[in-house]
Amino acid sequence: MFFGPTLRYLTHPSLGNQIIVLCFSSGDADGLDHIRKSELQKSALQLGITSTEHVVVIEDEKFPDSMTANWDPKAIGIKPEQD
Repeated sequence: MFFGPTLRYLTHPSLGNQIIVLCFSSGDADGLDHIRKSELQKSALQLGITSTEHVVVIEDEKFPDSMTANWDPKAIGIKPEQD
């Protein structure tokens, strides 16, 4: 997780933050979604997230885990670029 150092910093108890991890894909490209979700939860806990309930994986067919699928930017809240 390339953002691991950021999470470690933001979850430091002295800051009093409550961080929630939102994942748009279950990691099911190879039928391993249950393993990928568990790996994500374990990683989040190691990085200072206080509960697996703070790790949310969206299960939506609009966001397939695939090396070739493209997600609609509007569906994930990205506004189209203005010309």
